[in-house]
Amino acid sequence: MRVRLFVSKPLECPNLLGVCAECISLCDKGNSNHHGTGEYIEVKVNHGIWEDYLQYGPQYDTANDCPIIPGETEFVERQRLNKLSKDTKTLLRDYMAGAVEKNWESKHQIPTAGDLKAIRSEVLNIMLSEHRVYLKDDKAVSSYLNNIVAPTINRLLRNERS
Repeated sequence: MRVRLFVSKPLECPNLLGVCAECISLCDKGNSNHHGTGEYIEVKVNHGIWEDYLQYGPQYDTANDCPIIPGETEFVERQRLNKLSKDTKTLLRDYMAGAVEKNWESKHQIPTAGDLKAIRSEVLNIMLSEHRVYLKDDKAVSSYLNNIVAPTINRLLRNERS
């Protein structure tokens, strides 16, 4: 479920003591979308080792001093591709290359439009569920992920020849 949250201007700033000077200057210029995209998606919380114990009802994590509730969700903000760190982009590239290799092993064909879109959505869902990185499959993300396919398949073909 995608949710778009609209917050008043003083609460947009992550500065807990009030509004930062940068936000005030940007709001005066008419740019109220300084700290994020404002688009969120609701995802199920991954409780890790506590997942096995949730069959017995709600648990309490004494190490982090917080309750663990089955079916708990959290909101993850959408991020733009150019705002991702280098490590996150590398991780995204590795997931895409792995998905293309898996597709190559099963079908032994270059993925086309429908298969490529399914691979992209699979990779983006993995990034969302495991790493809490919500990327929309827009033009920039799709071209970034599509540009990974050809070198991956070329590498696989080179490995098959030798």
